[in-house]
Amino acid sequence: MRVPHVLVTLLVTASLSLIITTSAADGPDDIPLIGFDFENGQRYNESMLLSGFIEDEVKPTRVSWRMDPTVDSLWGDISSSLEVIESSDSRTSWAWSITFDDTDVEILSPCTCYVSIT
Repeated sequence: MRVPHVLVTLLVTASLSLIITTSAADGPDDIPLIGFDFENGQRYNESMLLSGFIEDEVKPTRVSWRMDPTVDSLWGDISSSLEVIESSDSRTSWAWSITFDDTDVEILSPCTCYVSIT
């Protein structure tokens, strides 16, 4: 008589683990969006402000930027300066900005800005 009890226990345990696994996999996990508040090909002759937003389900652990090509690599981490600007459904938007002074702009022209999220 013990075999049916063991079999029933195994079946119940297996079905519960399947339900738990399926529920965890059903959560949203879309890639983050990076938006920019400036046009491609933008030109600056003096200090400049690059800004935009990041949208995702959770706040990014790390957000960094770098400028290429430059003689002296310019890069930075803007994770601590992210500010919530909007939240809808399961996604939140955080604003970011990077400011360069006149000296930086002379070194950077022309350049490409990369923003990465981890």
